[in-house]
Amino acid sequence: MKNLDNDQLIMIEIQAELFDLLTKHADTMSQAVAITFKTVVDCYVAQFGREGAENMLKTAIESVKNGKHDLDPAIIPQNLLN
Repeated sequence: MKNLDNDQLIMIEIQAELFDLLTKHADTMSQAVAITFKTVVDCYVAQFGREGAENMLKTAIESVKNGKHDLDPAIIPQNLLN
């Protein structure tokens, strides 16, 4: 296993906490994800302003179009699958 830098460790920790939060609301997952997304956008606007948020959203759209967020069940550890 490769050594992770501090930024990667922080990202993994935050992702794990977010997944834990979302799984607590599994029966309303779509609503939980939508509320989370709205909250993230609100925080982005507060932190970086409207222009910064728009740039982040443009980058996110391109990232999705380029397939960077497609899930491949073959590479998800079995203990993380429901």
